[in-house]
Amino acid sequence: MLSKLRRHLSYANVAATLALVFSMSGAALAANHYLINSTKQINPKVLRKLKGNSGPKGATGATGTAGTAGAAGAKGAQGEQGPSHAWSNTVVGDATELGASVTVPAGNYVVSGTGRFGEFDQPESGIGYCELVAGGSEISYSLGTVPNTGGKFGDPYGEATIPTEGTVTVSAPTPIGDFCEPSLSSNHVVLHADSVTVVATQVGRLN
Repeated sequence: MLSKLRRHLSYANVAATLALVFSMSGAALAANHYLINSTKQINPKVLRKLKGNSGPKGATGATGTAGTAGAAGAKGAQGEQGPSHAWSNTVVGDATELGASVTVPAGNYVVSGTGRFGEFDQPESGIGYCELVAGGSEISYSLGTVPNTGGKFGDPYGEATIPTEGTVTVSAPTPIGDFCEPSLSSNHVVLHADSVTVVATQVGRLN
């Protein structure tokens, strides 16, 4: 038996056996360790083939519920009052002649005036006269009838309002006024101006 075993032991048999053992241990080693640990170890052509195509876009998710409103902020401080670009003045009296005026800076203006007249104890109607003036130059004027509601002395007097309007351009601060008095044709009638108002508004700067 020993002689048979000796006949089968040779260098080739021993080498084959050792190769089988090493190959089995190498497979076991590969099963427990990574041999490639970087993409740089892979051929770029092979690496491109390993990359898959992008998948389809997923469905849009449901919209979330709205959040609760935040608390109201604190009220800010009140701003400063802006400059005025309209000037007005009213004078109340009981005189044969009465006027009201304002002084405005340089600019273009729309001007209006109102004169209120009363007629005292006269049997006839009178005529009132109001004139808008800027720096001594006439802008416009108006005439109006002031009726007598009675007809004889001692009866209630009549009243009338006479409006006047116009436009003017001034190149420097200028007084603008409305001045009212009886017309020359009413000298035989006693007319009194009860009140006069003048308003000058700068064109293009209303506030």
